[in-house]
Amino acid sequence: MGRKLIFLEFNEICPPLLDRWMAAGELPNFRRFYEDSEVFTTVTDVDSGPHLEPWVQWYSLHTGIRTERHRVFNLTDGTRAAHEDVWGILRRHNLRVMNCSSMNARAFEGDGNFYMPDPWCNSQMPFPEEVNRFYRVVSHQVRQYTSRDSGLGLREYLSFLRFLIGHGLGFKTVRAVLGQLAGERFSRGKTSWKRVSLLDRMQADVFRHYWRELQPDFATFFVNSTAHYQHAYWRCMDPEPFVVKPSDAERRRYGGAVLHGYRQMDALLADFFRLERAGATLVLASAMSQQPFLRCESTGGQRFFRPHKVEALLARLEIRPERIEPVMTHQFVVHFADDAGAEHARRTLREARMDGQAVFGLDPAATGRKILFDCCVHHEVPEGSVVTLPGDPPRTLRFSEQFYMIDAMKSGKHHPEGVLWFKRGHHRLHQERVSVLDILPTILSAFGLPKSAASEAEVSSKAIDGLFDPAREAVPA
Repeated sequence: MGRKLIFLEFNEICPPLLDRWMAAGELPNFRRFYEDSEVFTTVTDVDSGPHLEPWVQWYSLHTGIRTERHRVFNLTDGTRAAHEDVWGILRRHNLRVMNCSSMNARAFEGDGNFYMPDPWCNSQMPFPEEVNRFYRVVSHQVRQYTSRDSGLGLREYLSFLRFLIGHGLGFKTVRAVLGQLAGERFSRGKTSWKRVSLLDRMQADVFRHYWRELQPDFATFFVNSTAHYQHAYWRCMDPEPFVVKPSDAERRRYGGAVLHGYRQMDALLADFFRLERAGATLVLASAMSQQPFLRCESTGGQRFFRPHKVEALLARLEIRPERIEPVMTHQFVVHFADDAGAEHARRTLREARMDGQAVFGLDPAATGRKILFDCCVHHEVPEGSVVTLPGDPPRTLRFSEQFYMIDAMKSGKHHPEGVLWFKRGHHRLHQERVSVLDILPTILSAFGLPKSAASEAEVSSKAIDGLFDPAREAVPA
């Protein structure tokens, strides 16, 4: 049997938080992973700025190409880019691969392979096709945080449930779902924020089912719930850096949210350990991490607004796109059939004002017939506030009729350092940091492939020396 590598992508988990909670005994499976691993700290290929984003840095990691070269800046860009990624390289060398929700990655298919898009993607289909019964519901649940539009009916949810029952649904997941529903009823909905981590459990069940069935050589498994908890509830976990503290009620409700996310991932690790006995080697990576959003220390965090329904908002603005793609949190990508429509939309969005300030932000990297925009209002808005639109005479609309404020206040921001642990059956803590660009050649070396197999990878990137030497192999406990 050849090597089988499972690459666990736990988005934006933080080395300092792991150290704190492993030392406190809160994360026994992370502790076991750590003590059995070659432990590295990674750094992103940009230190700061608009491209210190997970959908950019995961793309850099998967392709070995620096951000300034690949120019995949938006969450929906990776599926249309032509760069060869880790799954494509390994498939070209006749290896079987799985991609379970890795961020901003292009589709593939073929016997013995598995592909499920990230939940923000709406341009790629899962393979095999049956996985779409699961993916549609997961994607919809994640996008509910981007739009209040409902859209799925009873038939889709019953199909989702039947798929889960036949594709790995575990007793622990059923117990967790029932416990969540009971907890919400007992707390009158105050624990509903915990729901997001249940999707991780379901996805892990599906992953393990297909992994055992397909026995791929290389597989990735991506989850994002804890990154969401950190962004939304960091100040409730650690109010000290912020001048404006969370209220007692906020701390009671959300103070344990981030630790809850880490505990849920810790439980997932116990199930992945079982796959080691089937020949898997586990790797844990985060691409980047988070820290307190200190730019907002005087306000306690950053508020975000989303449209009640983006289609209706654009219609009120007399903007008629060909296609709308929701992205992370409060952002949207809109595509137009012609240059005139795109230019009209840019002008209208740029000139919309509320109390003299811009209402919409536009990403300058989205050019031509594509626009990426969001609501750039990040403070509480008084009732009755009016948005003024360009025109002769100018038009107006009430802000509250078009937008709603997200409950959580963003208080965690991105940090370039990340986690990289190779579970090799022994422990060694490496002091030197490695680039995310070094990960692809290291994965290739695990399968005996030279760096040159990734023809587009950065010349400066390199495999981590000796990590997969036979003399350093060990059987996991």
